[in-house]
Amino acid sequence: IGIDFSAPDTTNPTINFTTPTADNGTYWSRNYVVVNVTVSDETGLANLTFTLSNASGELNRTITDANSLTLLNFTSLADGTYFYNVTVNDTNNNLNSTETRTIYLDTTRPLIDYTSDSFANNSFHSKNYLVINVTITETNFANYTFILSSSTAELNRTFVTDKTKTRLNFTSLTDGTYTFNVTATDYAGNKNYTFTRTATLDITAPSASLTLSATNIIFGSSVDVSCSASDTTSGVNNTVITVKGPGDDTIIRKTIRAFSGTASGTITSGSNKDVTSLGTYKVDCQTKDKAGNTQTSQKEFTVSAAGGGGGGGTGTTGTGIIGGTEGISKETKVPYTLEYLCNVTYSFVLNHYQNGQVIYTENELKELQQKILDETGQNVNTNDLKETIENLDAICSEFFEIELPKPVIEKPTKRKTPKELISKLNAIWILVALLLIILIAILWYVLFKRKSKQVKTKKQRKILNFK
Repeated sequence: IGIDFSAPDTTNPTINFTTPTADNGTYWSRNYVVVNVTVSDETGLANLTFTLSNASGELNRTITDANSLTLLNFTSLADGTYFYNVTVNDTNNNLNSTETRTIYLDTTRPLIDYTSDSFANNSFHSKNYLVINVTITETNFANYTFILSSSTAELNRTFVTDKTKTRLNFTSLTDGTYTFNVTATDYAGNKNYTFTRTATLDITAPSASLTLSATNIIFGSSVDVSCSASDTTSGVNNTVITVKGPGDDTIIRKTIRAFSGTASGTITSGSNKDVTSLGTYKVDCQTKDKAGNTQTSQKEFTVSAAGGGGGGGTGTTGTGIIGGTEGISKETKVPYTLEYLCNVTYSFVLNHYQNGQVIYTENELKELQQKILDETGQNVNTNDLKETIENLDAICSEFFEIELPKPVIEKPTKRKTPKELISKLNAIWILVALLLIILIAILWYVLFKRKSKQVKTKKQRKILNFK
């Protein structure tokens, strides 16, 4: 009989996490958890118990041979927080365990978008600052990255780690075009981006150059007015020429040309013309750029009676005589004003508006000129009349709102498929066949009746002969 005088094994085995096990409290953009350990024991190892849990409780418990399998991979896991540890026991049932570690799995990218107070894409602003504001949906938020660039280089990159600070204002910027975007990153390294937007800052007023062909004209003549505008940053949005009467600054003519750097026109004087009395008239040119900055230029011209002209230019000589008994030779029925021209042109446009276009012939335009001449005594220049027709919205907006009928969209004729054509032909053939059958039946019936009648007649003759 053998006797073992050695002391019993009461020493716990050793166990430690090793790579590629994730560190405690780390975030990972993946759907699995890898656990690996190193173990040792003086007498002999028995098994390992791997345990995975979440906030709801234990999810998995796996027992392996401690001598052959020390790494386990828990796969197909949803985003969330997980806890894991490993316990080892030796052949004498001595136990030891690792610490319990926490790991965060997150495979979802943050949701990020601009809010309404961010500068819109391709917008223009009369400001020297640029506002970016975003909204975000992300549980494991790490940081924002706000990026501002000019047309040539990146100007600013700002990191923000406070999830509530979603608004950033870039200040003290010079006139120019800028691009910007925002990146959101979570702790697991997932990223998402806003679209890159473009905004133009422009606090400089455009330039306006006003010219008059004459500063003194005789009543019955005209003066050409032109205003040329330019803007180097945002561009000219519209240019407006306003002519005001003497004394009370009454507006007598306005020309608007949107999205253009130049506005021009001819101011005529005379009975029922643009200028109907003597005096000094003010011409204002106001131009506005796309950022809303304005610039105004002003000049004057004087209308004098015949023989009283001045030195600023002669204008175009007319035929009217002021202060005499002749006056204007043609009697005028309707005062010729811009409002009258707008009304008669609007009616013309409505009568010639087809599918989004004003379609008319030169003869129809001449008829409109003749109508205006007959009603007002004013012979309107062809180019001026065409300009009024083509820019009705801009020129006549001060009198009424332009409403044109919507274009008629013709629905395309549906082409029948071969199957539909065959079905239609089959129906026709069936109808023809039915008609033929009916016709044959009628013919057969007529012939049968006739033959029956002949047979009956022969029988009657035989009976008579017999008698």
